[in-house]
Amino acid sequence: MATPGPELLGAIQRTYNDWIAEFCEATSRRLVGVACVLPDDPAAAVAELQRTAAMGLKGAMIPVNYGEARTYSDPAYEPLWEAAAGLHMPVSLHVGTNRCRHPAATGTTGMSEAKFLSTPTRYATAANWWRRRSAT
Repeated sequence: MATPGPELLGAIQRTYNDWIAEFCEATSRRLVGVACVLPDDPAAAVAELQRTAAMGLKGAMIPVNYGEARTYSDPAYEPLWEAAAGLHMPVSLHVGTNRCRHPAATGTTGMSEAKFLSTPTRYATAANWWRRRSAT
């Protein structure tokens, strides 16, 4: 299975962010949402962070390591850290959001290639479980 490109991953994450904001809005006194933000393009990540903050989300998750040569200490990410600080949105480097490099770049294939893609589904499932648990 090939890892989707950044355009598709970004669209999936924006859809998830829209959903989690709407889901948490109904019970805003009990739940807060955390956005999934794709850091491949720091300027786009800043824009998504600002968009999700305006929707009421309280933080963001990014991959611990997504297989690129650039690390988060690279100055290119400074605008993302500054935006997160200015918006009072903590950024979680969540181990469950790692994304492997594209199989063409590594010569490998497998389910691990789509790990980052599955993150919104895992969180949506957990949110639904907590919602049902709280109702009983």
